[in-house]
Amino acid sequence: MLLEDVIDVNPSRTIPRGKVAPHISMDALQPFTREIHSFELKEFSGSGSKFQNSDTLLARITPCLENGKTAFVCNLPEGIIGHGSTEFIVLSGKKGVSDDLFVYYLARDPEFRNYAIQHMEGSTGRQRVPANAIALLTIDLPPLPEQKAIASILGALDDKIELNRKMNETLEAMARAIFKSWFVDFDPIPGLGPHKEWQDSTLSKIPKGWRVVKVSEAFEINPLRSIKRGKEYAYVGMASLPTASARVTDFAFRKFTGSGSKFKNGDVLLARITPCLENGKTTLVDFLTEDEYGWGSTEFIVFGPKEPLNMWFVYCVARDQEFRNHAIRSMSGTSGRQRVETGCFNNYMIVISPADVINKFGDIVGSWFNQMKVNDDQSISLAFIRDALLPKLLSGEIRVRN
Repeated sequence: MLLEDVIDVNPSRTIPRGKVAPHISMDALQPFTREIHSFELKEFSGSGSKFQNSDTLLARITPCLENGKTAFVCNLPEGIIGHGSTEFIVLSGKKGVSDDLFVYYLARDPEFRNYAIQHMEGSTGRQRVPANAIALLTIDLPPLPEQKAIASILGALDDKIELNRKMNETLEAMARAIFKSWFVDFDPIPGLGPHKEWQDSTLSKIPKGWRVVKVSEAFEINPLRSIKRGKEYAYVGMASLPTASARVTDFAFRKFTGSGSKFKNGDVLLARITPCLENGKTTLVDFLTEDEYGWGSTEFIVFGPKEPLNMWFVYCVARDQEFRNHAIRSMSGTSGRQRVETGCFNNYMIVISPADVINKFGDIVGSWFNQMKVNDDQSISLAFIRDALLPKLLSGEIRVRN
């Protein structure tokens, strides 16, 4: 049967021109990730995709299609129609014929994706798959109860992956809240009590015995790391840097070409180029083995902690909005290719406590970051199982019953 006979392709959805409604951009879709974690309210111009909860968004343009940008819409307010990129194809189940969540997993099937990629048209670099090519794909659709059973199995794995993501989001928020409480607002520290004596500083009154230091003196900036040209190391590209979380979970091994950033566990990577810096691309390096080095984009600034600081303190500074705003204001270069110059960190000041407070902070938040790593490792294993099961379930090689 043809896909268009059992699944709606770009179904009719109505939004009055000029109405403010949830908007989902291409950047909001993460590769091979079911959930969409954010949207913005934006006036509908009259063009673009339109969708509702339980629809599937399929990126139709290169390289987004090849990179796996496909998502299941479930974050809109109830009964609201959203709009988004013109580069989405919207897929929706037909009532009584196809299950909405099954449709999403069908769009994730390697055979489906290979078909879509092979039917792309247009000039190099701007190729797209036409919606009518998707509509004319021949598929074998299992009975509706079996579709629901397949979607339930795969959905349960994605549900746990999403739960782990939310747990990590909460743990990181807690760590950053403690950092702000202790090192910015100077609230009482559990076990140590309120600060009894204060001193003037160039920033404000700070606890006695604490000091104001330039970031360029508190951190190693682009520290020397000795790696050999032509030897394989863990490589992190700009696309792998998260925008709102602490950890890289996607990296490859590549031969070092002689140029690029170099780092080790305990370093923090900050994107220095627009729009990656503004978008929040920052990560903590904790995925290497002991004494192993990695390398990555030339557009990373590498921060390493100096004594008495630890990597979690440095990461929290790099995520602090005032710090990021300072870096953004210092950018220079031609429009669209502006970069942060490391000299700007000579005039950004932070407050550093005595070592016992830094160590106490590390003891508390370090365990949370370790739990985040455990959660991410579990999610990687669950995704591997999901991706192995998906084609077998959809092809009928493994059969399930309602």
